[in-house]
Amino acid sequence: SEFGFFTGEAAPMIERAMSKAGCNYADLERIAVAVGPGSFTGIRVGLAEALGLSLASGVPAVGVSSFLTVANVEPRERQDRRLFALLGSRREEPFLVELDSNLGFVRAPAVVTAEGLDEILASAHPLILAGDAPLMGRYAKQVGILLMQSSPGALEVAMLAADPARRF
Repeated sequence: SEFGFFTGEAAPMIERAMSKAGCNYADLERIAVAVGPGSFTGIRVGLAEALGLSLASGVPAVGVSSFLTVANVEPRERQDRRLFALLGSRREEPFLVELDSNLGFVRAPAVVTAEGLDEILASAHPLILAGDAPLMGRYAKQVGILLMQSSPGALEVAMLAADPARRF
């Protein structure tokens, strides 16, 4: 491959996916990459790979928040509910953000404790809690909380990058 200067597992995986799809870099409109939150090493490697591919191919790279990948909630489901995305971390304290009706951040993402999360969610009913943090289980049977458990994934990153206006 003309992009064979990359090392690690990401480049061969990208090459296999491109080959299976029967396309090359000239066929792409953009290169999508998750920008976190997530594992520091994983995010750093993904960003470096996307930037390198972008520079080598001339295809623009687009960063997508991992919060948005789990908050892929139909507009009718979001109606009259506050939307929170909660992502697991390697610590006991997950990453939290509240999203508005246009999926913009209401305030900066934060790391929260279980008690802090209880306090935030107590006054937010009705709400949707989307994500993969283990703490989500504690809200499984609470009235006024719709749980949407999902993990950030490559498909969601690609879909959001393909549709920057998030018209889903």
